[in-house]
Amino acid sequence: MSLSPRVLLVSLLLAVMRLSSAVHADDLETVRSRGTLRVGISGDYQPFSLCSEQFTDCRGFDVDVAQRVATDLGVRLELVRFRWPELRADLSAGKFDVAMSGVTLRPERTLTATFTRPYTVAQAVVLVADRERFPSLAAVEQAGVRVAVNAG
Repeated sequence: MSLSPRVLLVSLLLAVMRLSSAVHADDLETVRSRGTLRVGISGDYQPFSLCSEQFTDCRGFDVDVAQRVATDLGVRLELVRFRWPELRADLSAGKFDVAMSGVTLRPERTLTATFTRPYTVAQAVVLVADRERFPSLAAVEQAGVRVAVNAG
């Protein structure tokens, strides 16, 4: 038996809304009575979310999924910007109901939030400019090698 995309999206939202009480997330009825689903996105993590500097135009996979969930619930979507280092604090403070921005399940994040089953699969890789200098991961893991990473 296959489920319709609508059922899957609403199920995703219900699972996301089952956040711990420490997070202060509103339940589904509160979202409906408020008339707004507040979704936290970074706006800088393409293809999941990419927003203009003023945060007035946002696009991406997570933006589309969030809009579909809000539409299916009959509420307006409000996108709320977060910065990766502050994700846990912003969610705990109730600045948004759910976070969707290519969020990765990490042990420290499970202390303040509950995660749904993954709805996308991505693999982390090391990107190097010089194949001869870095033929393997071990070559990257040497003193003096500089790497760039996302914060948070």
